Amino acid sequence: MMRPDWNRNPSPARDRRHRELWEEIIRLAREKRERAIRCAPERRELEVRR
Repeated sequence: MMRPDWNRNPSPARDRRHRELWEEIIRLAREKRERAIRCAPERRELEVRR
C-alpha cells in the first residue's frame, strides 16, 4: 500500500530508484534496436541515409 504523501513529497531514494529503472529500460530498448539494425543490412542503410 503506497502512502499518499509519497506523491506530494517523494523520497530521494525512491526518485533515484525510479530513474535507474528508466535508464535500464532505455538502455535495453537501445540495445534491442541496435541488434535489430545489425541483423538487417537494409535497415542499416536506412539508418545511415537518415
